[in-house]
Amino acid sequence: MRLFRSPFGKTECWHILDTREDEGETPEIYLGFKPYVTKELWRELFEKQDIKGMLDAMHKIEVKKGDTVLVKGGIPHAIGANCFLLEIQEPTDYTMRVERVTVAGDTLTDMQMHYGVGFEAMLDCFDYIPLTREELISKFVLTPKNETPNLQKLVDYTDTPCFKLEKVQASDYTLKLDSFVTLIVLSENGSIEFGNETLNVKRADKVFVPSTLDEVKLKNIIAIICYPPKA
Repeated sequence: MRLFRSPFGKTECWHILDTREDEGETPEIYLGFKPYVTKELWRELFEKQDIKGMLDAMHKIEVKKGDTVLVKGGIPHAIGANCFLLEIQEPTDYTMRVERVTVAGDTLTDMQMHYGVGFEAMLDCFDYIPLTREELISKFVLTPKNETPNLQKLVDYTDTPCFKLEKVQASDYTLKLDSFVTLIVLSENGSIEFGNETLNVKRADKVFVPSTLDEVKLKNIIAIICYPPKA
C-alpha cells in the first residue's frame, strides 16, 4: 500500500501438477531465507549478482506431484528444475527481481527489477524472518484436506485471505457458488452444465464462471477451482 497505493500485494501459491527427474536434477523449489541471511548479506549478494549465492541463501525443498506451496508476499522464492505447476496469485504483477540477467539471457532494466520504487525499497520488500527448513515447510507447504470424497481443499481462507484453491474429481458434482471462480481442467475431457447449456472441456482449458451463476454441474472431470480474495 505504501509503495504502490494498492490494496493487493503478491502472495501466490504453487500447485505441483507434475514433475520429472532429468539428468540427476530432482524436482525442487527455493523458498524463504535461511536463518543466517540478513538484509546486509542479501544486498551484498544482489550487488555482486551472485546468483548461486542468492539461491544458496534460500531453503531448497524437493516437491512431488500434488504438493501445494503457499508463497506469501515478501518471501523470496524461485522455481527449480523439473517442476510443472499451476500458479495463482493476488491480482497484481509486482515482482521484485534480483537477477539483472534472466535465465533466458535477457538483461533487465532497473525499472523492470524494482518497478520504480528504487533498489533500497526493493530490498525492504523481502521478509527476513529466520526460519529453519522444518519451520518453513510446516508453515508454507500445505497439507490437503478432504472435504468430501470428490472435493479436496488445497488452500483455505484460513491459510490466506488472498485466494482459495480446491480440487474436484467427480463423475457428477454440483458446485455451488457465491462468487466468481476459474476452473483449470486437468482431465482429458469433461463437461460443465449451467442452465440448459453444456460446455465440453478438455485438459488445460481455463473456464471463467461468473458470479451470476449460483451453481454449475461438473461431469466426468478433474479440475482445480480458483477462488478470488475473501470478501
